[in-house]
Amino acid sequence: MHANAENGTILPMLSSAHAIADDSFPAADFSRNIILVEDEPDIRLNLADYLTRTGFDVTAVDSGLKFYHALAERPFAAAIIDLGLPDMDGMQLVEYLRNNSAMRCIILTARTSVDDRVSGYDSGADLYLCKPVEGRELTAALKRIIQRSSHNQLSV
Repeated sequence: MHANAENGTILPMLSSAHAIADDSFPAADFSRNIILVEDEPDIRLNLADYLTRTGFDVTAVDSGLKFYHALAERPFAAAIIDLGLPDMDGMQLVEYLRNNSAMRCIILTARTSVDDRVSGYDSGADLYLCKPVEGRELTAALKRIIQRSSHNQLSV
């Protein structure tokens, strides 16, 4: 595995050149707590490291069951969910979030068909990204959906 320094692609390895914490997070009222559900160890560790270095507080788990346990422990502003988990389809987690919380949700998966993407959105995902994903794009997407969520709560 090696880093792709030219474009910072997360898979198979992150480029540290683009993982610098910054001050572009929304105002203090939004949470930086993110839960990452990814069963592939290298991807999970690389994503968690990258997001941590960009200012997020990341809880990384490798199964649906651990996801549910983590939700009971602390609140999260957003979830990044892989669909191909060992104990359940990640789509179940997306549906659970949409039906039981206001948490923002990004699907990050190798499933690329239009039918899968439409199912992801129908299940409640805010964004559906296909692997590999560029770290800067994922970070920008997280910041935006969290910012929009905090603005919607303020205007209600």
